[in-house]
Amino acid sequence: MARSSLVPPAPLRRVLWAVALAAAILAPAAAADASPANGRSMGYLPKSIPWRTLKEVRDAGFLAANERPIMYLVSREGCPACMKLKSSVNAGGDHTESIKELADEFVMVAVSETEMDADDEIKKALNPNGKHGYVPRVLFASGDNVMAKKVTNRNTRGAADPKIGNDFRYFYPDAESLVVGMTTANTHFEDVKIKGTKKANKAKRIEEERKNPTKKKQTKHKKGEGGMQGLEGLMEGIKAQAKAQGANIDL
Repeated sequence: MARSSLVPPAPLRRVLWAVALAAAILAPAAAADASPANGRSMGYLPKSIPWRTLKEVRDAGFLAANERPIMYLVSREGCPACMKLKSSVNAGGDHTESIKELADEFVMVAVSETEMDADDEIKKALNPNGKHGYVPRVLFASGDNVMAKKVTNRNTRGAADPKIGNDFRYFYPDAESLVVGMTTANTHFEDVKIKGTKKANKAKRIEEERKNPTKKKQTKHKKGEGGMQGLEGLMEGIKAQAKAQGANIDL
């Protein structure tokens, strides 16, 4: 029987089969990253940042083990401002590299507006000023997912309309402003961490002194000794200065 002209030869069939198989394997992965429903990258540096999902960061086990602050990027498919931010973030250059580096300090979560609106609790948390659901919005939270509402973009407060006040405080229009925002947030959480450590150390010292009153007396005695030594040093300094000027002071 003659081979049909519509059936490709065996070598070509094998090549076509391999291409189809590769497409079938890669397509779901690409779709998972691009889909706004699963809260992945939504196109913001998808190959450079390990984006997390809302489900992951709301898990109690994850939050208990997490030591990094969380950054939420709220976006909408087809939104012109979101596309502008995305283009700026993905453009390459110094700002893009800075975002990649700063991303290591955070748990990065990209959230679609549709996904956010489906849960009233999330919607309230990620739209804290409530009146205007503008996008893109970037908000930061502590490692245990407590929103840091004071970490804002000061350059966009009232940017659209002075009568609105500071309702646009979480709006970041481009990569440059996002770098500033991430840097500010990182500094904020570092300061909080330092204050928390000092507070914990103080509480630990008070508890130790409560359990061991003798230790508290010893601490005060050492402070007193230090004060006396400082005073004696000051007096000796005055004597030396007076002597150099030809005076004789007996203290």
